[in-house]
Amino acid sequence: MKRFQWKWVFAAPAIALAAISCETPDPTDDPSSSYPSDDLVVDGTQNLGLTEITAVTCPDCPVRQEVMEILKARYPGRIIPMSLHADTLFTQTAADIYLTLGDDQSNPFKLFINGTQVASDPFELVDAVIQADAPPVVGVAHATREIDTAWVIYPKVEIYADNQRDLFIQSYILMDNVVAKQYGDIDLTQLSNDPRLQQGGGGAPTTWTTAAGEVDSVTNLYAQGDAYMHHDVLLYGGVNDTTAYGIPLSLVNPLGQNYFAGDIFGNQYTPMEIYVPKPDFNIIGHVSGEIKVVTIVWERFEATPPVFTYLNGYYSEF
Repeated sequence: MKRFQWKWVFAAPAIALAAISCETPDPTDDPSSSYPSDDLVVDGTQNLGLTEITAVTCPDCPVRQEVMEILKARYPGRIIPMSLHADTLFTQTAADIYLTLGDDQSNPFKLFINGTQVASDPFELVDAVIQADAPPVVGVAHATREIDTAWVIYPKVEIYADNQRDLFIQSYILMDNVVAKQYGDIDLTQLSNDPRLQQGGGGAPTTWTTAAGEVDSVTNLYAQGDAYMHHDVLLYGGVNDTTAYGIPLSLVNPLGQNYFAGDIFGNQYTPMEIYVPKPDFNIIGHVSGEIKVVTIVWERFEATPPVFTYLNGYYSEF
């Protein structure tokens, strides 16, 4: 696959501020109400960040999308997916996250686990990591709320090991389950050189010609004739005055970058609200997509420019 040239297709949302509220945290401004994340339980597991570089016009990309969906089905809740599109569904947020990846241009398999590129399908590697069940440094979950102008995410972070890391937190809006066909002047018909796929056209979708997406010996994700779909397309992140990787957690922590096991952030005492403003053009509604949201805890390392690496994440429907 050729190296992608990142380009604008959809305009980024209007500028807004991803806020860390210092006010009494309540979305209804009713002091008697509970905080949105009060009932959240942060699962103390290390989830894997899986990221693919893909494109509608990339004929060898569908196999990686299939791998991502198989892994999500095999390990529910443990996979934090992101698909970075380099053509029709490109956004600036995708370009920013691309910078966190160690992309080896000589390796055509554009799939990354926790930011590290793999050379082929990662089933054995992912299974080994899941089975090892290494304890995380930090865990995260989120609650969500939609208003007229934005998607609002309320992250909750729990620290499991004393540390002095430079932690950042950010939430991202993904578009999921989009049939690969033409939608007016937006053509999402997937090109493919995979013999199991029949390329669509003229408003007809690209389809599977045989059963595919083998989760186990009795379960396939796709049947013959099913439409190929675009999954977990990264569109937008919370807009703030720092970076695309979000808010420094040290702004919420009274002790700055000194974190201790048992610390919890994102409750009524240390509130966090991340705003993702809605764009003028509703691409998700236009293509009948579903909204998913990912919240990621990044670790920042000093460099020029700074380097951000994935620590842990949380994935859900909005």
